[in-house]
Amino acid sequence: GQPSPPPSGDWGQPSQPPSVSGKPPVSVKVLRMQSMQIRVLLGKGGLTIRDIIAKTGADIKFDQSKRDDPEGDVTIVGNVERTEAVIRDVLASKGCPLR
Repeated sequence: GQPSPPPSGDWGQPSQPPSVSGKPPVSVKVLRMQSMQIRVLLGKGGLTIRDIIAKTGADIKFDQSKRDDPEGDVTIVGNVERTEAVIRDVLASKGCPLR
């Protein structure tokens, strides 16, 4: 009898080459910030943060679940290095640089 092809579903398909588009792998970083810095980052009506997201293509989430907490977490998903650099620039330009 003839040998049957291997049972896996993608038999005969070329294997996907790793990230063709040259995009860096998605990574995640959490920055701890003062609530004042978070307010600066958000900007009026979220303008500043929307601008940062547009520039970097990253997903940025804020967690200030505790209302009286003087600090909050900012989670960056995407190009962490570039996004963090932009965030640092914005905060420094507004006079409250990230330590």
